[in-house]
Amino acid sequence: MPRFVELWVYLSATPLFGLTATLVVYLLANAAYARLGSAPWANPVLWSVVTLAGGLLASGVDYPSYFAGAQFAVLTGMIGALSGKYLFDALRIANDAAGYAARGFSLGTAAHGIGAARALHVDADAGAYAGLALGMQVVLAALLMPLMFRLF
Repeated sequence: MPRFVELWVYLSATPLFGLTATLVVYLLANAAYARLGSAPWANPVLWSVVTLAGGLLASGVDYPSYFAGAQFAVLTGMIGALSGKYLFDALRIANDAAGYAARGFSLGTAAHGIGAARALHVDADAGAYAGLALGMQVVLAALLMPLMFRLF
């Protein structure tokens, strides 16, 4: 337990805290999302925001301190956009209309705006599906955030 406390003290005083917290919370939320059969109410982005906000409030860490490191989480979007083609090829997702729909929707969901821009660069249909996925996430978040706020 003392090692965890030392790690917490170190991370909370550096920009690594925001990055580490964001990535760990998102990975856990994404694992729960997959385990729950990708249920819409289990959206990992939604639960990451709720969990991180609650954690910051409970721990007394101010938002600027958190964001000093969390801004680097944008790199995950870039990594998704850059590595997506290789992953889709490895998974044998076709380069046809159905494949572009799957590739685009996946990039829009996982790599957000950066992924949508990359999908649009590859194919107009893929870009359209990426934009659709990104838009659906925004609408879902806009509808669910007020409800979640009332619960807490």
